[in-house]
Amino acid sequence: MPATQVTGKQVKDASIQRADLDVGTAGQSVIAKLVDGSPNSGITFTSTGADAGTGDVTPKLAGTIPVGLVTQIYIGSKARLTALSNGLRLEIQDSGNNWIIQNEWTEA
Repeated sequence: MPATQVTGKQVKDASIQRADLDVGTAGQSVIAKLVDGSPNSGITFTSTGADAGTGDVTPKLAGTIPVGLVTQIYIGSKARLTALSNGLRLEIQDSGNNWIIQNEWTEA
């Protein structure tokens, strides 16, 4: 027996539940709910759905990244800025893909 074909006009609001969504098949999966896994992540969500993380979800990055969350920022493929416990280190990558310290700024 062939699968039943349902059109969008036949689907009523709230008739498809989270359990009906495919969240485990590659190429077919959808997001069932977007959640903030860490309260100190620096990322917050606002949403329009009935519960948090559903409906139209808007992520927002904090103005200041929490301490310890990001320790390295890559600038293109050949430079990186690393957070140290007392400052910053700028490194570049040479033609042999070795990271070379270019400059270090530390507190006295």
